Amino acid sequence: MKNSILVIGATGNVGRPLVEELRARGETIKVAPRTPQRYPGQPGVTAVYFDYENPATYAPALAGVDRVYAISVPTDSGVMDIHGLIPSLQQADLQHLVLVTGMPVIRSNGRLRHWEEVETPVVDSGIPYTLLRPGWFMQLFLEGFLFTMLQQQRRLCWTNGDVQICPIDARDIAAVAAVVLTQPGHAGQAYTLTGGEVLTLRDIAELLTQATGQPIPYANATVEELVRFIEEVGGFPGPKKGIHSIFSTTERGVFAETTPIVAQLTGRTPRTFVQFVQEHASIWRQ
Repeated sequence: MKNSILVIGATGNVGRPLVEELRARGETIKVAPRTPQRYPGQPGVTAVYFDYENPATYAPALAGVDRVYAISVPTDSGVMDIHGLIPSLQQADLQHLVLVTGMPVIRSNGRLRHWEEVETPVVDSGIPYTLLRPGWFMQLFLEGFLFTMLQQQRRLCWTNGDVQICPIDARDIAAVAAVVLTQPGHAGQAYTLTGGEVLTLRDIAELLTQATGQPIPYANATVEELVRFIEEVGGFPGPKKGIHSIFSTTERGVFAETTPIVAQLTGRTPRTFVQFVQEHASIWRQ
């Protein structure tokens, strides 16, 4: 009988706490990092080799699995990593696929894209699915170009300090994913996930300053300056062609939406940004 959950991306910001959430529920888990030999041993967790670019790894990873968690982002080539896996998921007679995509992103031509390139093949596959659509991760301030900016420049720059976002802790995404993977009633649903508070970039700079005890001012920058910085340091969570769209999307308030899904599904309120920065303040002090 198949009764295990395959967690693809188990070493990521959502995957790590998701494994812990599932272990606490007594689930049998397979994790699929590219280097399973490096994955720390845990009771109830089996590490298997999996690589999106190597289809030969699909069937062994899916053996004995009835539910799958994955996160997908578009690539510069337009190919979505999850799409190549769909035939193998269909053959595995999967009971449930939980896929993390994202909130709407505005293309450079101004058209609104609801991740249809990623999601539509999944919806049309016949596999029972749930889509999780988070916006800004709080963890974006711990990695990538924003973290590099805070480290190197000791300030937070964006095109407009008054734009609003509703950041969510990746651990709250994991909590929702655990509920969806282990409880009935979520197939065919798409959940937009946010934190519980709306903040401006100026607010975030002030909260970082308060938590670290060090000045981290906000400063306006042009899109060109920010793009140049991102291209120099890397760390953008998506394809390069999406760099410009993230600024227009944020400016239009797409990420300022607040939804109650985290509290409704997990029974607990989302973590606040104050909690997040207090927990990680020592990292920004370095």
